[in-house]
Amino acid sequence: MEETSNGSAHVGQCPVPRYKMTSDPRGHPDTETDVVLEQEKLIPGEADFLLAYSTVPGYVSFRDKTNGSHYIDKLVEILKKHAHELDILKILTLVNHELGCRDIFKEGDGHCKQSPAQLSTLRKDLYLSPIQLSSESIATAVPRFPDNEVRMALIGKTGNGKSSSGNTIFGVDKFPVCRGWGSCGDSCGWGLVEREGLRIQVADTPGLCDTERPQREVNRDIAECVRKTTPGPHVFLMVLNYATRFTEEEWKAYCDLKLLFGRDFNKHMIVLITHFDEVDDMGVCFEDELKNAPQNLQQIIAEAGGRYVVFNNVAGRDDRCQQSGRLLDMVADLIAANGGAFYSLRGLDSNGVVKDSSKKLSKKFGKGRGDRSSGKCSAM
Repeated sequence: MEETSNGSAHVGQCPVPRYKMTSDPRGHPDTETDVVLEQEKLIPGEADFLLAYSTVPGYVSFRDKTNGSHYIDKLVEILKKHAHELDILKILTLVNHELGCRDIFKEGDGHCKQSPAQLSTLRKDLYLSPIQLSSESIATAVPRFPDNEVRMALIGKTGNGKSSSGNTIFGVDKFPVCRGWGSCGDSCGWGLVEREGLRIQVADTPGLCDTERPQREVNRDIAECVRKTTPGPHVFLMVLNYATRFTEEEWKAYCDLKLLFGRDFNKHMIVLITHFDEVDDMGVCFEDELKNAPQNLQQIIAEAGGRYVVFNNVAGRDDRCQQSGRLLDMVADLIAANGGAFYSLRGLDSNGVVKDSSKKLSKKFGKGRGDRSSGKCSAM
């Protein structure tokens, strides 16, 4: 695919740029569609060109026999999600990133990749949506959420970035972020913001793997914190830190969570990866890293239906806004897949434990923390 200007239509001495879409990188006049932009002051004839190639010139562009062009497929997907808020160059950058992280197919011992490219002399941001970034922009997403509200619960080990992720979701700093050697993740945080018609409610639960407290007490406090999302969260966000080794202790804590919240826990779970920005600027793709991840971590993502997002909580405001938007898109899809249902708190007993799992937890923690063997965690 190529998006380009092949010449200009002149009005006096001021060229008015034309844009065309064509599946042939050489360009053919019969596929041309003129779009006349607003005439301004005299500008260079080379201004306002945009060329978008499905691959770097000189390399092949892959096409699936059934679904067609991988580039067009990804471009359409990104446009549907972000055309209302991002200009075309940011859209194309997202396409570059996501397509570049995808293995098109394997050939021998190698992986065949595809890297799109673009050349731009645009002088202004170009949006391909009639919806401008205003109070109406997010309103298009509101019908995807029942009662114009979404409720989330952040769960993870202290230091994994739960509070920072909550602030990224909100777009403002609601949760205090602790740094240093001291542990400050043993309390429950809760926040609510309203963003252009959508109420976003987040519970920041006490940290997992607290060695200073009995696990039964930690689990009870987590469940009590989740209750703040009454009548129940639409999604559990399992926060994992890419920059630290995934430990057996975290795997055991995850197994305990499944016992704590029961069989519906995974139906409402999304894995949120933090601190990947520490290697992201080295050209590393998370999708590639995931293939070499510990088996237990891969199992967690698999049991979450393959749903995960990657957050950079130290990025600029615009980037964090995009991350929050991508998460909300995934949450909306999850809610739709669950028929609009949320995780119901009615199944929890007075101790914050799923009623049909109370005996299992009592047995597990009756004599210490119990044994949760690697890779043997039951999905109940």
